Amino acid sequence: MEAAIVTLLLLWSCTSKDDSEGSSQTDSRELADPVGWDTAADDDATDDTATDDTAIGETPTDDTVIHDTAIHDTAIDDTDGEPIELLIDPGFELGSEHWNIWGGAERVMGVGSTGDWALVATTENGAEQDVTGLEPGASYRLSGWARTEDGETMTIGVKDHGNPEDRVAFTSADWSEGSLTFTTGDAVTSATLYAYKHDGEAVGYADDLSLVVESGAAD
Repeated sequence: MEAAIVTLLLLWSCTSKDDSEGSSQTDSRELADPVGWDTAADDDATDDTATDDTAIGETPTDDTVIHDTAIHDTAIDDTDGEPIELLIDPGFELGSEHWNIWGGAERVMGVGSTGDWALVATTENGAEQDVTGLEPGASYRLSGWARTEDGETMTIGVKDHGNPEDRVAFTSADWSEGSLTFTTGDAVTSATLYAYKHDGEAVGYADDLSLVVESGAAD
């Protein structure tokens, strides 16, 4: 009888141990699944963050491309068949800051060839502008519009450029355009451009002067 009781107790102990181990394994698997899911979610979040960072990183790149294109377009506009103007305020529209207006000449509103203003000169007076940064030995084209009263002479011209002074004369009562070409001297990088009425009592007008490069220095 005692032997039977011992046998039953041993069988009961083994059965309890197996149940306990099976329960522990089940609990471990049940805990493992949520951990694995959270990890996947974290991976997704990491991927999303990386995607966002890439998008943010791409924005300056796009801006840089636009910026370069704007600079390129500006350069094209400056050279798209139109020479670069070397005079500041060629039409006397911005006041007297950029022109030395002297001897009684003045800017007058409402008499210009274009725009609102023009230079009006009488006897031995006019306006001039010093232009620097020119290329020695290069050729430049000076042009401008002028008119005068009573057949007297209004001039536009250039001096102090390393070669003899040169000018264009206007005697018509109607606006007309005239031009000349000059070459800077060796080692000379500046010139003085002017509009001037030398003599007579009648009024002369000048407007829309222009200075552009005609050709570079000869090799």
